[in-house]
Amino acid sequence: MACDFRTFSVLQGSFLFPVLLSISLFSGIYSQISLPGNPNLAGDNEKNEGETVTLSCSAIGGNPLPSVQWYKNQQLVDPGSSSSGNGDGIYTVGSSTVTYNNYTFTASRSDNRVSYICKVQSSVMASPMERAWTISIYVPSEQPFISGPDPAITTALHSGSTYKFICTAQNGRPVPHLRWKLGTSLSSAVEIHQGITEKTTTNADSTLSKSSTLSWVPIVDDNGKNLYCQTNQTTAGAGTIQKSTSVPIVVQHQALPGNPNLAGDHEKNEGETVTLSCSTVGGNPLPSVQWYKNQQLVDPGSSSSGNGDGIYTVGSSTVTYNNYTFTVSRSDNLVSYICKVQNSRMADPLDRAWTISIYVPSEQPFISGPDPAITTALHSGSTYKYICTAQNSRPVPHLRWKLGTSLLSAVEIHQGITEKTTTNADSTLSKSSTLSWVPIVDDNGKNLYCQTDQTTAGAGTIQKSTSVPIVVQPLPGNPNLAGDYEKNEGETVTLSCSAIGGNPLPSVQWYKNQQLVDPGSSSSGNGDGIYTVGSSTVTYNNYTFTVSRSDNLVSYICKVQNSLMASPLERAWTISIYVPSEQPFISSPDPAITTALNSGSTYKYICTAQNGRPVPNLRWKLGTSLLSAVEFHQGITEKTTTNADSTLSKSSTLSWVPIVDDNGKNLYCQTDQTTARAGTIQKSTSVPIVVQHTLSLPHHDDGTPIAVVVGVTLGTLFVIIIVIGMVVIARRRCRQEAGDRQSSNHRDVINTRGDVHEHVYEQLSFANNHI
Repeated sequence: MACDFRTFSVLQGSFLFPVLLSISLFSGIYSQISLPGNPNLAGDNEKNEGETVTLSCSAIGGNPLPSVQWYKNQQLVDPGSSSSGNGDGIYTVGSSTVTYNNYTFTASRSDNRVSYICKVQSSVMASPMERAWTISIYVPSEQPFISGPDPAITTALHSGSTYKFICTAQNGRPVPHLRWKLGTSLSSAVEIHQGITEKTTTNADSTLSKSSTLSWVPIVDDNGKNLYCQTNQTTAGAGTIQKSTSVPIVVQHQALPGNPNLAGDHEKNEGETVTLSCSTVGGNPLPSVQWYKNQQLVDPGSSSSGNGDGIYTVGSSTVTYNNYTFTVSRSDNLVSYICKVQNSRMADPLDRAWTISIYVPSEQPFISGPDPAITTALHSGSTYKYICTAQNSRPVPHLRWKLGTSLLSAVEIHQGITEKTTTNADSTLSKSSTLSWVPIVDDNGKNLYCQTDQTTAGAGTIQKSTSVPIVVQPLPGNPNLAGDYEKNEGETVTLSCSAIGGNPLPSVQWYKNQQLVDPGSSSSGNGDGIYTVGSSTVTYNNYTFTVSRSDNLVSYICKVQNSLMASPLERAWTISIYVPSEQPFISSPDPAITTALNSGSTYKYICTAQNGRPVPNLRWKLGTSLLSAVEFHQGITEKTTTNADSTLSKSSTLSWVPIVDDNGKNLYCQTDQTTARAGTIQKSTSVPIVVQHTLSLPHHDDGTPIAVVVGVTLGTLFVIIIVIGMVVIARRRCRQEAGDRQSSNHRDVINTRGDVHEHVYEQLSFANNHI
């Protein structure tokens, strides 16, 4: 159905009456129903336990009137006293009706911080409006009480001793402040501020208990006073409750003995006598003075009264003493000797410790060795180890090594020494000194001394010594080698080995890889013989042989040894053997040819030089003779392989494109190889070059002749040009025909709907674009 203004007017008239009727009915209803306002609360936020508290809740308005009820932790406690169920009743403020409920109860400690909730609700509300109120309940703590002292006493406190008293105030809130005071009355007592620690605990009913511990040292002047504990606790309304308790103080007027005074020696040698003296000034009654060793009583004192060894006076003071005398042993070293002083009024004795360092002389030192062991004599030039040991001493001695004909003239050895100290079961010490030493012939007939220097009590020194005789036989010197380091295969080489000295004379032998090859020609077994240089005898062996390629870098070892030596002296020699490579040869070209090379084609030639050392340098040349040939520098790759006999083979691959001008030339491969003593060997080989003059079209990469590719490309371009010309002619013709149609139909287009005009031009535009 068409929607116009007249239709809307008819509908508007039809619905006007019901709408106005509904509005009038609803307005009547809303004028009779209303919601109450939010709860307004009033009351005390703080109360003392046992006091009466009233919490007031009111709500303004509401139709019907609401109920106003009090809940404690969501449990109903006051539904209100009004018979109508509207709290305790209503009153008016101006034109407003106020419903209220006043809840009155006696506060207890369990009411502290409890959530009291006022709920306001009428029959038109899905859920009540509510608001909470909390009260802090102040609980006075119980009467404080004092426990102690600790340590406990029988009749009185001891002046100068420390005691602990504890004051406790239980089950209060908030926690009270505890103060200690000392005096004859609470009002005049002096507060104590030091030596106090406090602790607060929370009880099951959320009240608090507090304890205060006083560490206190009474003096004689405190006798007859009272020790007070006073509590100050805040109440509701910023009030204060004070409570107090006290204990009487009785201080016994008796003097304690003074701390022990000790005297004696701090250092003693084992077996000497020592006296430890302990004394104390004063004490009433007089104290006992006793000596303990590691908490075991060793001297109770000789006095029949039990007061140490007796007493004497110094001015007005009485001194009790005990002198303990005994012979020291190594077990007394740094033992704790304790003097204990005590009288009947002391719970624990006063004590002080004394220690003595006991010096124990070491036993006679002894030398062990040498290592390695010998039968008759040391070998000059060899290394030997000797160990000197000094056992069971304290403190550890200083060990020194000396070499000479007597201890007084002996020269001290400072190098090659290592030391080790061990602790024995009886706390004494043992020390060993290891000497690594190389004797020489001049040391023969001397003595090797070990001397100990040990400190004793009173800064003294004990010296002890021991020695071993030194017998040295001369050993031969290290091998001296001479010979050639480089040789060509097939040449003769002589390796010379000599050793100076040795008694008896040594053997000088040549080994090849640990196999004996020349024991020497001397019938006495001393190499090839001996000769003298000055006063020295030289034993030698000259080993001559023809070298082969298998001798390359082989280890030739000269070993020198006489009957005094456990193992020979040895030194190695190696020779680099130069091996000329075989005649080089050139392999056929790749790809293979029948009669001639094709100019412009690529061929590979391989030149090989085998079994040489070191590897030769291979060069490619092209020309009519080797002297005039031109060397190649490009298109060459090389490969070297190692043969089973450690010689080397080398191949050189030449990638080369011959031209017609190369016809009739030779392709040369020349080798240049180094020989011993910086010489050079040159060898060469060649192949004749025959180049065939062939005419052929150049080819594309895929094998198609280049001329064919160019022809196809040009033909394709010609066809594309013809097609483009035909398209241009057809497009011009279409534009001309479209212009004629537009002229003949112009008037009709104007007289018809505007969308026809646009349609014509769209068709023309489409035709032009597609042409």
